[in-house]
Amino acid sequence: MKIYLYLTLAVLMFILNGCPDDNPAKIDPCAGSSPVKADFTMYEQLPYDSLFVADTVLQYNVVYFIAKGNYKQYKWKIGNDDSTFTGDTIRLHFDQPFSQIAVTLFVSSEPNTKCFPNDDGKDTITKYLCVVPWRGGSALIGYYKGITLDNPKDTFIVNVGFHDVFIDGQYNRSFYYVDNINRDCHEPRLDSTFSKNRYLIGYKCIHIEGTGTDSCGCNYPLGYGTLDQNNGMLTFEYTTGGIKPRQNHIFKGKKL
Repeated sequence: MKIYLYLTLAVLMFILNGCPDDNPAKIDPCAGSSPVKADFTMYEQLPYDSLFVADTVLQYNVVYFIAKGNYKQYKWKIGNDDSTFTGDTIRLHFDQPFSQIAVTLFVSSEPNTKCFPNDDGKDTITKYLCVVPWRGGSALIGYYKGITLDNPKDTFIVNVGFHDVFIDGQYNRSFYYVDNINRDCHEPRLDSTFSKNRYLIGYKCIHIEGTGTDSCGCNYPLGYGTLDQNNGMLTFEYTTGGIKPRQNHIFKGKKL
């Protein structure tokens, strides 16, 4: 009777658990590994270390090229420049417009031939950068009909513009401006030959340091705007100045 009981228990355990080596847990030694592969992202810089992904930038603005991955060597070739740049990050600016600049990154490292037998530890990639004239070249220029998210029933129009200043018929200077981003507050340039506010402009991004006031005493805001060219949508996150407590707003507008 005892022997029968022991045999019954053994059969039951076999049915429940199967053979000990039936489905052994296997660990893939190549899980999480990847071959040596060159890649990088291009950024246009506005102030305070704000970087915006871009393949088109404005003349004079700082451009960052930042490699992806962790490799032993990085070499860069920028356009027709004979210089070779090294390191995983390089920082440049261009004082002339270019319709297309080839940016090539070479990377090398010790390959993992156990997982990738055909990997020689080297790879190359080329991307293209366009540099457009600073003077009137920003894609932001235009009229945007939209709302602030805190007051979605109030629709109004914001104008991102560019202004050339001529004195006695001679070109003097140029500046960008944003009119009516702070509802019913208009850019002080309308009655002067320069903007009292500070604008830093990129191809698809802008920063306002509001210092000016209009004739009604409106204070201009502090914040950033970015344009999604795929849908023509401008998003501007800003804080109103001259108001206590300071108020945060997000404007979203469609390009007309």
